[in-house]
Amino acid sequence: MTTTNTTDEQLDDSHGFFQFAAFTDSDDDGEDGLFNATRDRTVAFDAEAINYTPRVDEDRWYDASSNTQSVGEWLSQHGGLDEITYTVQRMYFAKEYDRACSLCKQTVVEFVMSKQHKGEGNRRKNEVLRVATLREILEIGAKSAIRIGDLESVRFFYDWYLQCGGKNPGYNYFLAEALTALGRHEEVLAQYVEYLSERRQDAIVWELLGKTIVALYNTSSTIGGEDSSVVAAHGIMWLRLALGAFYRSHSMIIACKNWKDIPVAVNRKRLQEDGLQKSVKSTLDILFARRQGTQWDDGSGSCDRNVIWDTCIKESIKFGNNDEAAFLDSCHTQQLRSSVEWIVSRLASDRDKDMTSEDEDDDCSAGENVAEL
Repeated sequence: MTTTNTTDEQLDDSHGFFQFAAFTDSDDDGEDGLFNATRDRTVAFDAEAINYTPRVDEDRWYDASSNTQSVGEWLSQHGGLDEITYTVQRMYFAKEYDRACSLCKQTVVEFVMSKQHKGEGNRRKNEVLRVATLREILEIGAKSAIRIGDLESVRFFYDWYLQCGGKNPGYNYFLAEALTALGRHEEVLAQYVEYLSERRQDAIVWELLGKTIVALYNTSSTIGGEDSSVVAAHGIMWLRLALGAFYRSHSMIIACKNWKDIPVAVNRKRLQEDGLQKSVKSTLDILFARRQGTQWDDGSGSCDRNVIWDTCIKESIKFGNNDEAAFLDSCHTQQLRSSVEWIVSRLASDRDKDMTSEDEDDDCSAGENVAEL
């Protein structure tokens, strides 16, 4: 074997450690220019002379594609599914709900079925249903169908979305939204309980939970099955349970320290509070109407905000052991009973924490007063 003696300078040169210096600028002093100031490479141009229009706004390809070819042909093209997703998004935000719903439905059928035929039956179908883009199309389709009151399409998208599966709050929230449109309030309640098990501090969902309980009360045949006496005996309890959920939502809004001072945030908070207050007021009206036609306000139709919430606190559900057992017995299915048990325990736990914090606040304030004296 032959060996070659190589100097350090040759080794450095062969590995290119100094070769990059040949591509740099050098000044008059013979320096290599490696550490000199970077040259100004700013290019001057007239911004007004640029005439550029994004393709999406110029030829509306997404609109043309949906009119000139079948969904199957569109899907077969490179990026076809992504283009369809973008198209239904544009349609939804343009309030073209009929078109968005129709295109979503065609896409689901074509995409899933075509992939299933190319694969291995149900195994391939299950893989396709896990595609995130397909979930988005199902969600947009369902929301569009809800907007136009097309319950058949809502059921179609709900059934497909259910097959996608999932264990996250967003999955539960969407299912609850679709089930609400279908009037399946008992299942809605279960989905909101699943959601709140993960995100207990969501004020909006606590309000929706209260509205669902009121809807359950209004469909009295659901509560207690065919036994109307059970509904009559415990109907007030359902209304008081709803008030407890509403007050929980109100407490979260008040306690939140992250509201911004910008107009958009202030307006959103006001709208959220006003909507919640309206729900409480209508529930109190129903509750007091059951009590021999009594009224809780002055009957003028307008009531002070503090009076509304003070009445809500007073009337929200507070169980004794016997009351709770009898109320839970009015739940005619195990699913409904489990949901109600979770809500009652959660409200009781939160109420105990509030009482504890109030006691601590009283002790602190007393200590501050003594310090001041």
